[in-house]
Amino acid sequence: MPFSARYRPAGSRVIHETFDDEVVIVNLDSGRYYSAQQAGADVWQLIVAGRSVGEMATHLVPYYDATPEVMAEAIARFCEQLSGETLVTLADESGGPGPLPTLADRGRRAFVEPRLQVFTDMQDLLLLDPIHEVGPEGWPVARTDDPGSAS
Repeated sequence: MPFSARYRPAGSRVIHETFDDEVVIVNLDSGRYYSAQQAGADVWQLIVAGRSVGEMATHLVPYYDATPEVMAEAIARFCEQLSGETLVTLADESGGPGPLPTLADRGRRAFVEPRLQVFTDMQDLLLLDPIHEVGPEGWPVARTDDPGSAS
């Protein structure tokens, strides 16, 4: 994977929230949710900002004790894992990146390769959520068609 690759969250069916050193990501289509901590949470914020793998590594150098090359390789593997879980897709080059997020200044720390933790314990509940019964207008407007009907 080239370090110039840019990713973006895979649409409105992937939601996320960052808490301190952790990001929680939910795939509403699969009902699975995920956690990434420290560098993984920082990488996610940079993905949302539209940064390339190389740009992410360069941006994270002041925060972690690793070379940009080591970081870029680890970030590329993490992006492949995110892609494999259909949380991100390759971004097109139109529009360019957004502003860099402000990362928490925790001082320089050891670089631990980002890993995605996968959770399925709430999968059935997330798939039952009425959010799945709405159209592009969003909640609380329910779909008027019956997706289960054979018409």
